[in-house]
Amino acid sequence: FPYADPLVCGTGLLFSFPLLVGAMLLAQFNTIASYVVVFFGQLFLNMNWAVVSDIVLYVVIPTRRSSAEAFQILFSHALGDAGSPYLIGVVAEAFKPYIPPRNESLSTLSPFTTLTSLNSTFPLDSFNDTALFLTTTEEPPVEDLYVKFK
Repeated sequence: FPYADPLVCGTGLLFSFPLLVGAMLLAQFNTIASYVVVFFGQLFLNMNWAVVSDIVLYVVIPTRRSSAEAFQILFSHALGDAGSPYLIGVVAEAFKPYIPPRNESLSTLSPFTTLTSLNSTFPLDSFNDTALFLTTTEEPPVEDLYVKFK
């Protein structure tokens, strides 16, 4: 079938997008199910990789295929891998004001612990003559943690 490659790419993207969005929404309720949905979303998304390379080989003359493949890999990594962490951070910060806070309380155990120093008669640290103790600090409000998670 002459148009199989673009159809495989398009079908993979059409199936992966709702699965990945659904996995993000499902993460709040069921972590295991979210991982399963992410797996299938990534599976459909990764259907493009081999097909895109195959399409490049079809449309480029034989003497320039190696250079074309190299540029295709270079540009896909430069546009995808290099800028995506920054872009995801910008998008997350842009959506943060629109996420409504949850009114439920979280666990009373605090994951926020830091090392603080105390100068007294306790055993001294050999590096800077300061005793180090593991203490808990004030944790952020529950709403902030929920909004950061979302």
